[in-house]
Amino acid sequence: MFVSTIVVGCITFTGPCKVHPVEYSRTVVFYLLAILLLCICALRKELNMFISLPMILFYVLYVCLIVKGQLDCGAAELGETDYLRLNKDEEGDLVELRDASYRLIDVLGETVEREIATISSADEIADKGNYEHYMLKEIFEQPEALKATLQGRVSEKYVLPEAFGIKAPAIFSKTESVHIVACGTSYHAGLIAKYWLEEWAGVLCQVEVASEYRYRACVVPKNTLFVTISQSGETADTLAALQTAKKSGYLASLVICNVANSSLARASDLVLMTHAGPEIGVASTKAFTTQLAALQLLCISLGRGRGLDRKKEQQLVEALHQLPELCRKTLELSGAIEKIFQPFVDKKHALFLGRGVQFPVALEGALKLKEISYVHAEAYPAGELKHGPLALIDNKMPVIAVAPNNALLEKLKSNLQEVKARGGQLFVFADHDAGFENEPGVTV
Repeated sequence: MFVSTIVVGCITFTGPCKVHPVEYSRTVVFYLLAILLLCICALRKELNMFISLPMILFYVLYVCLIVKGQLDCGAAELGETDYLRLNKDEEGDLVELRDASYRLIDVLGETVEREIATISSADEIADKGNYEHYMLKEIFEQPEALKATLQGRVSEKYVLPEAFGIKAPAIFSKTESVHIVACGTSYHAGLIAKYWLEEWAGVLCQVEVASEYRYRACVVPKNTLFVTISQSGETADTLAALQTAKKSGYLASLVICNVANSSLARASDLVLMTHAGPEIGVASTKAFTTQLAALQLLCISLGRGRGLDRKKEQQLVEALHQLPELCRKTLELSGAIEKIFQPFVDKKHALFLGRGVQFPVALEGALKLKEISYVHAEAYPAGELKHGPLALIDNKMPVIAVAPNNALLEKLKSNLQEVKARGGQLFVFADHDAGFENEPGVTV
């Protein structure tokens, strides 16, 4: 009896306290063997039957409790009031999730602990409210998202460069050029920022698609600031581009993103959050406009002491303060826009046109139409019409033009006359004082 008890005890207490999922079945087998050995001992009358039966029952109960305990052993609990617990994981970590707990496992299969950050979020994101779908809700959240992005980062007349981090003023003072890398909608935001940086700050700017950046030899000018843009902060191509850039001799790295503690935020020297709030809709809306607001803060900060004087900075900051209200007034046009664009219902193709800074806006419009409606859409600089796209235009091809409010306006009007001559159906987004009027084949 003594020998059997020792053997059973050794088997029962064999097996790690923190069981990896692969080892779990082995642990259960150990415990079942312990019960089987007790049964064999009892049948051989090595133990007294009146003692062994209660002992067997005890061990069965004991094994059930231990097996349950093994599942929870080494796992961290999730609090009932936590919205999300985010681990600052390392490369290769796996997360094993359960009903009320989780466990981190490293590349060696060992249970590990990492620093934990708790992120809270507003309850109203959980439903669509009175909106038909999340994307529509997020479109109408843009005024508040813009206000949140600007809050605490601009005074009445000036941008506060410390909003980018305490190291930002020293880095910005050394910056001689900027390299922006991003994907999709964020890439289009970067293209717009290029116009601002070179016009206001006189700073050379290159904008590149993240998935292409990694696969070419890149010449890095001295004192170049590497800027990534990402809604999630987890875009794989952009994150890989940043990892490549860190080995390439850039002055520093800055990320503009919407998620705190994201991989890009943790890996960058400077971080500017957009505060757009969670974006559930697949097609980006408020993330795009808040990225533009954040990029304008960057352009103004870099322009200070270069090509941008105090008077121009004050004008730009005053315009930023008006931005949320202007956005709100624009959204009041939603009903009229819905009626105007009814002819789009049966169209299979669309062409977007823009000039200057409005060309990237046209690119974003074409992307949105593709994402939402599965309608083939392309965007071109309006000046490129005669170099190919004009041949495709007829009365079945709607053309959407985003009109500038500068010297390029007259150039655009000339381009649109070419569209009218081909029988194209024109839709023009323009300021009230741009001089466009509704006429047959043209909707303004």
